[in-house]
Amino acid sequence: MGTPLALHAAVPAVRTATKNSGEQTMLIRIYRVDENSQKILMAELQVDALRLMLLAEDREENTRRRGRVWAAGAVPFFAQELLKSIQTGQPREARDLQATNVAISAWLHDSIYVGVTAEQFVRSDLTFVLLPDGAVECERVMKVACVSTRGKAAR
Repeated sequence: MGTPLALHAAVPAVRTATKNSGEQTMLIRIYRVDENSQKILMAELQVDALRLMLLAEDREENTRRRGRVWAAGAVPFFAQELLKSIQTGQPREARDLQATNVAISAWLHDSIYVGVTAEQFVRSDLTFVLLPDGAVECERVMKVACVSTRGKAAR
């Protein structure tokens, strides 16, 4: 398969979202499983899902050309790179870049080969679990809208 082509983005899509910013905030959680099979949260990062999908546009043709197996391999590759950047204490910009790369690779794979729509993607969060054998589990979790019951009596 070869090493995935770097998805280096000049400006990472990682941001701290503010109210009414127009961003579609996606939460990325990265866990590792330790030797006792305990899942340990390593980081939570926010990315602007719409922005990263725009960054991914010029990579779509290359991803299609390289195929499904290559695209699927890019996801764990960049998840491992993100974990390495966290574990080695790299600057925030380096972690943000790796978070953007793993989210872009997940978007490209899921949109091209799984049929995930842009609407579905921006309404989800990503969770990556790095297993002791080096494998990576990726889960896209749909956000659920919460309905406020403030000021209403429970019945």
